Amino acid sequence: MFDQKTEQVQKKKRGCAFYGFILMLILSVVVPIFIFRQLNNMAYEYTETSPVELPEVNASEEETLLVRQKVGLFIQKIENDETPAPLVVTARELNVLVTQNEELRDKLYLTISDGKVKGQLSIPMKNMRKSNDFQKIPQILRDQLPNLANRYFNAEASFNVYLKNGVFIITLDTLSVKDEPLPDWLVSKFREENLAHRLYKDPEKAKILQKFKDLEITEEAIVLTPQD
Repeated sequence: MFDQKTEQVQKKKRGCAFYGFILMLILSVVVPIFIFRQLNNMAYEYTETSPVELPEVNASEEETLLVRQKVGLFIQKIENDETPAPLVVTARELNVLVTQNEELRDKLYLTISDGKVKGQLSIPMKNMRKSNDFQKIPQILRDQLPNLANRYFNAEASFNVYLKNGVFIITLDTLSVKDEPLPDWLVSKFREENLAHRLYKDPEKAKILQKFKDLEITEEAIVLTPQD
């Protein structure tokens, strides 16, 4: 039986580094900035009229609770300046966490292989015009862009995820739509940018990330080692 304090820790989404990590994957790829800046025919070329069917997770309530407790207790120890054993999170466990986030559920499925985190995406574009990135575009240009409200961005992506000099880094490795890689000139900027930089804008997440010593991606899991 789980005590009340542990249950409260499980419910603190903002205190969980992995919620932030998953959300970062979505924010970096789900809102494809290049769509805003291309001609109408290109926007339609990289979107579809229906979502793709992602693999089902089918996690039981007990399994979900165990995964959330595992991550929550690790974060709690980090926050209390303790040194827990390395946290090993499998792709299955990452997907269980995804199912608990209403914004990500049925839109993202993660796998881990070849030392990279990979994701299948199926994102409705109906909220594109409400995004911060879209609002940065001058109004005169916004009016010329297509309305993709009834279309979906279906893609497959892979990412390099690691720690360098104590900084959490995520860079895009590959991005494909309709089984075809996108042109390099469209995705090159993402390969050069640390897609995790937004995590450090949240003081709570930044404080936790600073306490990690190593991040390793094995064939089946992400292994986070805290500082001594």
